[in-house]
Amino acid sequence: MSMDLTTSPDPGNLAEATELHRYAEALIVSLAADGTAPDLPPGVTDVPGYWLGPAVGALVLIRSGKDALEPLALANELDERRTALFLCLALAVCGHGDRIHASWLGTAFGDLSEDRPVTSGQRALWLAAARGAYGPVGKIFVLRKLDAVNVPATDDRWLKALVPALPETSVPASLEAFPELAKVAEIERSLRASVTLRRLRDRCTEITSTRQAGEVTKVVRGTVWAEDEPLAVLRALAGQGGQEGPLSSLTGHLLQDLAPDADPHMAALALHVAAPAVRGRRSLSSRWCASRRPTRWTCRSSAIRSRSDPRAPTRSRWRPRSSSSSPSACRSAPVPGPDTSSWSSPSSSWPAGS
Repeated sequence: MSMDLTTSPDPGNLAEATELHRYAEALIVSLAADGTAPDLPPGVTDVPGYWLGPAVGALVLIRSGKDALEPLALANELDERRTALFLCLALAVCGHGDRIHASWLGTAFGDLSEDRPVTSGQRALWLAAARGAYGPVGKIFVLRKLDAVNVPATDDRWLKALVPALPETSVPASLEAFPELAKVAEIERSLRASVTLRRLRDRCTEITSTRQAGEVTKVVRGTVWAEDEPLAVLRALAGQGGQEGPLSSLTGHLLQDLAPDADPHMAALALHVAAPAVRGRRSLSSRWCASRRPTRWTCRSSAIRSRSDPRAPTRSRWRPRSSSSSPSACRSAPVPGPDTSSWSSPSSSWPAGS
């Protein structure tokens, strides 16, 4: 079960929590900027019954490499899920995502389902994991959660997300003499399938070959966490304004992540989910390209006549005719299919199965 964890429970006495909220906000800003933590004022975390106090204390100790069992146990007793989410995101933005406990990620993330919206906390963890905050294990964890999405091989929504515009087809060299033949239904479908396959392969290659340096905030490099979603969720958890519940549906997020202008790290995870639809389209388009084209057709011409020559399927034998004659039908040899030699791309260009 998942729930929105960004609306913090009432600590009971807002006056007592004011200084805690101020310190938590300063801590988040400092961690995101340079990975440091401001000094913890005495007594600032002592807000009875409020999970944020001991969670902040535990975060400061974990970041400095000290034992945090006591404040962590208290924070978990008061609100285990919010504590886990706070620690996972805070350690991610300061470049110490490798210090989280595996159980924290599972507790904070909860479950994903196609019939329930994704909460802002889940999306923030998803984004942090995609950018490498928790290492390969974190990415695998999110991928297993995304397996909740069932993608049929015939679902065209995923193809449209990857290559949104309808592909433009050009007249191949083999049809330059008769460009109107490119509009013959069977031939046009074959040409369009060829273009779609090429664009789909190029988009998959673009996603799978992206390797950007500094995927996650690295304090030693002086960089700042570039994504605002984890920070927004952290501020909401710290009582500095709230996120209003879920962002979108699970499928909606995945389709958005496949768009050409999407973050490539998010696109890589989404492509894993979309793999059945991509492979299904690849198989279907390949069959269309290899399907039997018409062996005979009729077109109008007042200057030439062509007839089939089975011995030379890529050439036509032309016989000039009188220009004064009335237009008549011309027959030509079968049209060569699209060039498929470029389709034998490395298997890494196409998404593998789960």
